[in-house]
Amino acid sequence: LLNLKGGEDYIICEVGTSNPGEIASLGRIVAPDIAVITSISLAHLENFETIERIAGEKSSILGCLKKQGFALGIVFGDSDLLNRSSRAYDCRKIYFGQSDDCQLRLTGYEPTASGCRFELNGRAWFDLPLPGRHNALNAIAAIAASQKFGFDQDQAAGTLASFSGTERRLERLTLGEITVINDAYNANPASMVAGAEVLSEIPGERKVFIAGDMLELGKAGPELAGQVGRDIASRGIDMVIGIGQLGSALAESAGQSGATIAHQFTDRDVDGREVAELIAPGDVVLIKASRGVGLERLVDHLRKRFGMDGGDVPDASGGDSA
Repeated sequence: LLNLKGGEDYIICEVGTSNPGEIASLGRIVAPDIAVITSISLAHLENFETIERIAGEKSSILGCLKKQGFALGIVFGDSDLLNRSSRAYDCRKIYFGQSDDCQLRLTGYEPTASGCRFELNGRAWFDLPLPGRHNALNAIAAIAASQKFGFDQDQAAGTLASFSGTERRLERLTLGEITVINDAYNANPASMVAGAEVLSEIPGERKVFIAGDMLELGKAGPELAGQVGRDIASRGIDMVIGIGQLGSALAESAGQSGATIAHQFTDRDVDGREVAELIAPGDVVLIKASRGVGLERLVDHLRKRFGMDGGDVPDASGGDSA
């Protein structure tokens, strides 16, 4: 906010949290016209302990909406916890999701070569160059916000169709004969499973999930890692490579399904060359971990082994070699 020049028409601020009270504190500084709550999941349990407290923390942004004008909350409506906690705030709200109670509903979803296409309220289809049902839901929230600011459906559709993602967030790279999905920006149990769903949609000889540690889960970490491993295996992933203590626990759990090959590296600083040697031509590889793990460094090792072609988007994350 301090870098703004003063002539901007629209400002989009990400308001996150890792400790109780942070969203309300930051929200009062932002004082938004529109507040979007995209989802709720088991993250930052080390400091929040329960998902109910996380729901309350996220909903607190609704109490920071401007008191005048067209203040609006756009809330993920498929969560009973978010429904309850958000209704405690006296402001106008629109709910989006897949359930019948949502005003804005995802009623159709299809993977495409470049991402996905989705249907809104059974009437209009939109193209999105990002994979994943969760991203289709995020796009619906963006459509709701844009329409509140006066943009029509055609403008929203055109903007979504030309959307360009950011580094380390489902960043798709073609490295020689393999496809890499670099999603190493952050991770929690729900986003790990969402990543596996994306991986399952992409054609390839083998689907390989390289999973690093999920941080800030507290004492629930090992149990959650085991559950995520089982969920990943159930989505037809051929190989799971676990890095770090929780990543290894996840891989071990996935391997117990019998259908998924598991490799474990308990040392978070494993030599990336060892990991790259497990990958074969034709593989589709998803890399995902919490931000503090820095797992994007593996991209450089995969690039050195398989090279790059014209379809590759050079990685500019500055990741070091392991």
